[in-house]
Amino acid sequence: MACASPHDIDNPFLLEAIEALAHCRQSALDREAAPAIHRAIEFRNGGTCARVEILFRQCRNQMLSIHLWENRAISLHAGEAIRNGGWKFHFSSAGRFLATQDGQALVRAAEASLTAMAETTDADPERLEAIWQPLIARGPRLV
Repeated sequence: MACASPHDIDNPFLLEAIEALAHCRQSALDREAAPAIHRAIEFRNGGTCARVEILFRQCRNQMLSIHLWENRAISLHAGEAIRNGGWKFHFSSAGRFLATQDGQALVRAAEASLTAMAETTDADPERLEAIWQPLIARGPRLV
């Protein structure tokens, strides 16, 4: 099986997100929360699917992880681990990043999340939900 290079991502959505994050990375160096960006190609059902993984580490125990796929699927996890086990807070969300939003909206939401995380307690992860909810479509739900 041929192996695609992880650097051969040509999806406009992922490239725009990477570009926006590159600018964020330059400005985030002062805050010591520069994102680590990993590109990957998934092999599925005889085809390939590009993915970008973004990891922000704000302090030793606090992280924001965002996974983006070329079809605009998004999965994010945020939390702060307590030194001897458990979570001070944990937040997860998944869906599809809205087509009306761009890479800059992703960066603004990530930066707002990092700010909210610095002040979040286990009783307040809804602050993160308020940031991401307008950007992520979650599909039909049973009433």
